[in-house]
Amino acid sequence: MLNALKSLATSINFTTSTGDSGSISITDGEAAGILGLGFGFMLVMIIGALLLTMVLQWGVYKKGGYPGWAGIVPFYNSYCLCKMAGVDIVIFVIGIFIPLVHIYTYIELAKKFGKDALWGVGLFLLGFIFFPILGYGDAKFNGPKGPYADKK
Repeated sequence: MLNALKSLATSINFTTSTGDSGSISITDGEAAGILGLGFGFMLVMIIGALLLTMVLQWGVYKKGGYPGWAGIVPFYNSYCLCKMAGVDIVIFVIGIFIPLVHIYTYIELAKKFGKDALWGVGLFLLGFIFFPILGYGDAKFNGPKGPYADKK
């Protein structure tokens, strides 16, 4: 079975629209290189999406009275979101191990900006769209201000 899969992966037979036929063979090293390139590309895209989401959260942190860079630091960003949302720190600790728990934090954060629970689900699932709207739009933060809030 394994040899059949190996031969399938390393030898491809084809026929063109003009009726010509041929085959392409690649070595194990070439196959590993192609696979590694694909995984590397996916990894870069995932890390890029995560970094973009963190940077787009900058405005939300500023409105909440936290420094904008707090959205870039892993774990600290979740801690600050929990503080802004008024969520117990236990949710933060559980969320480290079970990230799905953070959906509650996002729902509570949306409420602090005057939005509904569905908006919080949007923050959780499509943060790269919803965070900039909250952070750079006209939404006002009505929750507990962080230690860096403007003293007016």
